[in-house]
Amino acid sequence: MQSIKVGLVGAGGNAVGDGRGLSHARHLDALNAGKIVAVCDIVPEAAERVAARLDAKPYTDYEAFLRHGLDVIILATPDTLHAQMAATALEAGVGVISEVPGATTVEDGRRLVQAYKRSGGFYMLMENYGYRDEIELIRRLVQAGKFGDVYFGEGEYLHDCRGLNRFADGTLTWRGRDFSGYVYIWHSLRPLLYILDDRPTRITAMATMQP
Repeated sequence: MQSIKVGLVGAGGNAVGDGRGLSHARHLDALNAGKIVAVCDIVPEAAERVAARLDAKPYTDYEAFLRHGLDVIILATPDTLHAQMAATALEAGVGVISEVPGATTVEDGRRLVQAYKRSGGFYMLMENYGYRDEIELIRRLVQAGKFGDVYFGEGEYLHDCRGLNRFADGTLTWRGRDFSGYVYIWHSLRPLLYILDDRPTRITAMATMQP
């Protein structure tokens, strides 16, 4: 089987701080399904450091990176950049595997969907909780009618993100700056929709402001 040529976008905290980017590389290697051959980051030292560990080529120019002959990219950049960078890659004929969230505004989400439809390419959102064994079990039980007709579902997810919002010196990270904390609904919404095998027709959001 021909190895899939993968590019990693984002060599900073979202890529290596908790092992995300290098974790992707390890899994690709274990599956013998692909190899990270290029790494892109706006910080040259970060791109070079991670690229050296993966025996890949470093880039700081995203468009040049997309011309490397890649089959797919892994987006591990700050959340507000996901939709724009994914759309650009799709329009360049490169597949996308994106960290959550896919988009942070309705406008970005629409642009991403339009780019995906126009390109006819590959896009995957890496929401991992929907692949957990217990989620799959509950889905099968619902489909088998073990709970009868389901009229209401509720999904909850707890994640202590306080350490992700500030650096050790107290200054805000991109999460703290852009989100005033970290609004994290992706890991509860996606599994719920998967279990119910349904799509939303109307969305309402509420938030509690804290000092």
